[in-house]
Amino acid sequence: MITIALDCGASFLKGAVFEEDGTLRKTLHRPAPPVAQGKTVEELLMPTQAQALLSAVRAMLTELTAGQRCVRLCIANEMHGFLLTNSAGVPQMDYVSWQRSFGTIPIAEETAVSFLTREHGDALRHTGMPLRGSLPSANLRYLSQCGMLDRMHGELFFCTLGDYLLRALSNAAVPTHPTNAAASGLYDLEDGDWSRPLVRAAGSDRVQFPQVGERTVTFDLDGIRYEACPAIGDQQAALLGAGLHHAGQLSFNLGTGAQVSVLTDAYHPCAMVQTRPYFNGRWLRTLPHLPSGRALNVYIRFLQDILIRFGVKADESEIWHVFLTAADTSASAHFDVDLSFFENPCSDRLTGLLAGFGEHDLSLGSLASSILYAMVQNFLWAANEVQIPGQPISELLFSGGIARRIGGIRKAIAAGYPSATVSVAEDETLRGLWQYGRQAF
Repeated sequence: MITIALDCGASFLKGAVFEEDGTLRKTLHRPAPPVAQGKTVEELLMPTQAQALLSAVRAMLTELTAGQRCVRLCIANEMHGFLLTNSAGVPQMDYVSWQRSFGTIPIAEETAVSFLTREHGDALRHTGMPLRGSLPSANLRYLSQCGMLDRMHGELFFCTLGDYLLRALSNAAVPTHPTNAAASGLYDLEDGDWSRPLVRAAGSDRVQFPQVGERTVTFDLDGIRYEACPAIGDQQAALLGAGLHHAGQLSFNLGTGAQVSVLTDAYHPCAMVQTRPYFNGRWLRTLPHLPSGRALNVYIRFLQDILIRFGVKADESEIWHVFLTAADTSASAHFDVDLSFFENPCSDRLTGLLAGFGEHDLSLGSLASSILYAMVQNFLWAANEVQIPGQPISELLFSGGIARRIGGIRKAIAAGYPSATVSVAEDETLRGLWQYGRQAF
């Protein structure tokens, strides 16, 4: 039986067909329906993006399953997003991604973050991650308090993005995989189930939550029999595909955002490092949300703007090439760079910073090399935080578009681990989904 792998990310929808032995037969890349920037709460009542996502996935499945009668379906989704449906799986609001932060907007002089922190500190500690205004726990609390849920009729059902897609495709109730449940900020890692106090505080009694589990679902769609696994988090899918299987491996997943992770067999809560479910009863010790591709794009857009003002048309790939070449050939000293354009564990800042260069020190080369140097220092700091004391690192696993594109970053990180072997993954999320499907059936 072939496996259809779907990776529903922030920027792209990716699909693949794998043979039973893991041979990659076909891939598809489609732009993801864009997140509406500045979308008001009122507009969230119109599920335009959710419907567009479902239509895009249906179209990809039609192409990927051509000539097949029975397939295995495995879905990974971007984490920390959600939407609400009715009992039939029809969306009652649009998808709220991790890029929205309603949880920091005050209502009656209090934000969802401040309320949950004050009233449910113990429960939050069991989620394995710090509370952020963009987590579903905080966003759902805000939407409940601002009266949005009161404008919806009947029972409401919480879905992660992958749950919603699988529910709509199968027309059946589906479980939430622990990797996705934990990413909501509403999951108790110690109990292995939804956190009752956080669920009540976030969604009151209006919102029903699915079972957490790994039960597979079988359904027919357009004349094809699907055997589907519960949707999983894209981080875990990528790390599985990159080869993260045992202790002593150190993973650098560098994409739009970045995460540095190691595996552990036991759950050990930690103030700084996040703990997330993995596969086969194991756990990730991880530091996510590190500035990576999204932060680099700030400077790529800056260079693009300069060229436009000079009337020069340049492809984005050409700008990247010039930027990276300038970084590689620069002999200038590095100056201070902070890439905190968004909330991250490296800094308390929420804006970027360039500082510490002299009158004649600012050039494209010094700028580019200083930016990449700052990124590497963040990654090395995160690696030191997630490592288990006394456990040597034998292998570095690089995955994600930034890790593949910028060899200088890999080289600089590897210099800190001279005895470790280095591997660079390709199509890691899709391949991880194939491996996940083989484990599930």
